[in-house]
Amino acid sequence: MERINADICVIGTGGAGMTAAVRAAENGAKVIVFEKRAFPGGASNTPMCIASTKKDPAYQDLAFKTHMAMTQQAGNPHLVRAWINKSGEIPEWLAKQGYQLGDVMVSATLETMGKQRGYGVGFPNGYFIHDVYFLPARGRGHGGALLIRHLAKRAKKLGVDIRLATPVKKIRKQGEKITGVIAAGRDGEVQVDAKAVIVASAGFNEDKQMIRKYGQYDFTLDPVPLGGEAGDLWMVYPFLKLTGDGQKMAWEVGADKGAMGIGLIPSTPRKGIAGLTSWITYLQLLTIHEQPYLWVNQQGIRYYDETFADDHMTQTHAIARQNPKWGYVVFDNAVKRRLEEKGPEYEYFIFQANTIDDVDGQFAKAIEAGSKHVFVADTLDALADKAGIEREGFRKTVDEYNGYCAKGHDDLFAKDPRFLFPVKEPKFYAMRVGCTAYQTIGGIRVNGRTEALTKDRKVIPGLYAAGDIIAAEIFGDPPINGVGTLGFAVSTGLIAGEAALAYTGT
Repeated sequence: MERINADICVIGTGGAGMTAAVRAAENGAKVIVFEKRAFPGGASNTPMCIASTKKDPAYQDLAFKTHMAMTQQAGNPHLVRAWINKSGEIPEWLAKQGYQLGDVMVSATLETMGKQRGYGVGFPNGYFIHDVYFLPARGRGHGGALLIRHLAKRAKKLGVDIRLATPVKKIRKQGEKITGVIAAGRDGEVQVDAKAVIVASAGFNEDKQMIRKYGQYDFTLDPVPLGGEAGDLWMVYPFLKLTGDGQKMAWEVGADKGAMGIGLIPSTPRKGIAGLTSWITYLQLLTIHEQPYLWVNQQGIRYYDETFADDHMTQTHAIARQNPKWGYVVFDNAVKRRLEEKGPEYEYFIFQANTIDDVDGQFAKAIEAGSKHVFVADTLDALADKAGIEREGFRKTVDEYNGYCAKGHDDLFAKDPRFLFPVKEPKFYAMRVGCTAYQTIGGIRVNGRTEALTKDRKVIPGLYAAGDIIAAEIFGDPPINGVGTLGFAVSTGLIAGEAALAYTGT
């Protein structure tokens, strides 16, 4: 057995783990990092931007209040406050590491904070509390991978020992204190004697039992090309080997189960439409399923204010309450012409489209490629039959909705009248949209210093957690949201690194 002495041991090489390692090492700590995959980064390889609240007390106060209001005060206030305040240090700290952020995509002001979609579009208004920076990227991929690569190089320069393809199997504890880890190396076990352990191993995307128990979903890892035929949840980012290892090891040494959940987003199953990752698109149809047209469930009934069609989390939570968990966006030939001539009402920065080109042709290509989730018909009854929507409820809903459109007022949801487009001119179109997810989050209860807590809320000396593995804590229990967490990961990585430094006295 190989035996190593270290001040701090970090489990995971994503945004939280690498940040914690660099932060500790730049202050002179001896740090070792373990990663079970053969490459660093994990889920942090996928983000294309990072959020940072301005380093200004007025902004931080309002950001805190806005976030806590979004969670109905259910988020962990100490962790929320620590995250928001620390996030203001991200640009300067990364610059000191020799990494230059890209342009600011959107910037929250004191006047606009919480009053428009987070990240400019796609996220709840409560997310609009930051400046959002693009991560410089190459080609069509996200920039997160390059950030991780840079931090890994920086860590090695600072003397951090990074062990890839070396999963941690156990966190060691003697009495009340954490004393290190046991890992599985290529040539046998590795025992690390460390004063502190930081768990930053992210979520549990590929543990079906944890998904069912803590996410309340049936589950399928539907491989490329993502037909979406089985289960009521299918993952955008499988194959990351996220099986809840960090949570389970922390629980074994007494850490309490913190808030846990799934960061939901909506999507039409992508067969014939797009690849595994969001930025690989063959057609423009993913833009259409974000539009504020008529939305119904399988019973043909409207189920939420379609103005929120571009709010990914709100839309998906509404879909998740349906039985089965599907929503259908419906429009007619007049709207089709509008898409082709004037363009969509909403435009997400990943699926940019000034106009939608040849809607009929794109629907035909998707159907020909095997998609079972896009539909075109000459009559509303035929559309309902093709899509599996109940005719009677659908007819009643369309008649009622067209009446609202005619008078310019939605008597049910008070939908923004700008988006009241009737459904009456043949042909008729529909897309089936279900629940998917970028990530799973949570599992370890912590305080504002990212110290792991027991069930009776006592600190476990020497045990810290950062990143997705604690992200659910800021969104309530169960978490109401949980997407776009790279800024949280880097912030809590800094917090955990600094707290571990203070604890170890290095």
